[in-house]
Amino acid sequence: MINLKKLALAATVSGALLGTGAAQAAVVLDGWGLSYTTAQGTSTTTNIGHLSLSGGFANVIQETDAAGNPFVGANFVEFGAIYSIGYVPENVQGANDFGSPSFLNNFASLSIVFNGLSGSVTSVGPGGALEYVFAAGVGSIQLFGQVLGGPDEVLLADLSLINPSGGGLNNFFGSSGTNGFSTLTALITGSLAGLLSDPSEGGALDEYIAEGRLFFDVRTNNQISAPAVPQDPAACLQLYGFENCSALLVTSNGSANLLLVPEPASLALLGIGLLGLGASLRRRLTPA
Repeated sequence: MINLKKLALAATVSGALLGTGAAQAAVVLDGWGLSYTTAQGTSTTTNIGHLSLSGGFANVIQETDAAGNPFVGANFVEFGAIYSIGYVPENVQGANDFGSPSFLNNFASLSIVFNGLSGSVTSVGPGGALEYVFAAGVGSIQLFGQVLGGPDEVLLADLSLINPSGGGLNNFFGSSGTNGFSTLTALITGSLAGLLSDPSEGGALDEYIAEGRLFFDVRTNNQISAPAVPQDPAACLQLYGFENCSALLVTSNGSANLLLVPEPASLALLGIGLLGLGASLRRRLTPA
């Protein structure tokens, strides 16, 4: 059974830490491992540098003005999946492992499914170029696994976008092949016990997941597959709450590194503060 240790404290701590620059100071884990079991067998892959992502797609519903133009502050909704995931073996310290992707042990396959991600446009250029940010904690991201091509698919982990997450598109009105990019910070909020491990961290990483300190840094190169097409305003309003919207299909390829936020002294200070808050609440609840 999946271990969903979505503690409010962990969420508070991780949000505070990553939102104040700790994500930039996070450590890229080298030579980590991934292990899980289905009815078809067990897959244990070690010495992972990073995951290699390909075959991704995203259906994007973008809010526009009445003329079909995106604008600063316009919202969007996104859903899709990444179906082809391998790994690049560890060969360089940090995030720059290189070489051809390898298959996971025992012909295992991974897929990522995301639904209801949302965000807003932060800038629009005169040529249709735009930049955007994702809203933290909105929507769902799930990692699934299979072994030996079997039909049984197991839910391995739940993830949630946190700041910073966003990207850009060279031309919202561009034809097929127009380029873009995304950089996503995906916090692991729950996983199967023992799913992720790292010898340098003493083995299984479950404790770090429970503490809200383990996340994937996902970088993708994107291309428009189906250009933006204005949708029926009534449908936009009913389904997405937008008065006007356009739909486009984007494909993607990229990589995912596993990162760990070191436990800082501020975490201990936060703990002291929470203890003090608890003591204060107890005093208030104690009859005179």
